[in-house]
Amino acid sequence: MYKILIFIFIQVVVISVSSRQLPDFIHLCKRNDPNLNRCIINTFNEIRPYLKKGIPEIDIPPGEPLNFPNASANTGEGTSVTLQGTAWNFIANGILDVNVKELKMDFDQLRCSLVLEFPFVRLQGDYKFFGKVMLFEIDTTGKFDINSS
Repeated sequence: MYKILIFIFIQVVVISVSSRQLPDFIHLCKRNDPNLNRCIINTFNEIRPYLKKGIPEIDIPPGEPLNFPNASANTGEGTSVTLQGTAWNFIANGILDVNVKELKMDFDQLRCSLVLEFPFVRLQGDYKFFGKVMLFEIDTTGKFDINSS
């Protein structure tokens, strides 16, 4: 899930800045750079503190905390574990403290492979889970506060 969040955040940054003059602290990487992957990692690490607070010059709002109105997951059916879950009022802290360990861009295939490390992440919100784990039925609603380090 974190990979998706970071990828979406990077895409928002790219789209937001594509038609504007960039602040001095943002360095563009050239697609034909033989060290492109390293350049992208370095650039992300340089702008990360600004992403947390937001970059008003290019209309990027503060990146922390990340607020999601809702998120959902479904394991599918036909197995011994069938669960559906929804979270709302979902707040994530610590996502932008990510360490990008490895990045591989493949523009020909339009793919990006990431190895990420999150020193600390806190997720809070409300949830509803229902489904079945073997013979046990689950139907629960409540609040969650998850700390991961």
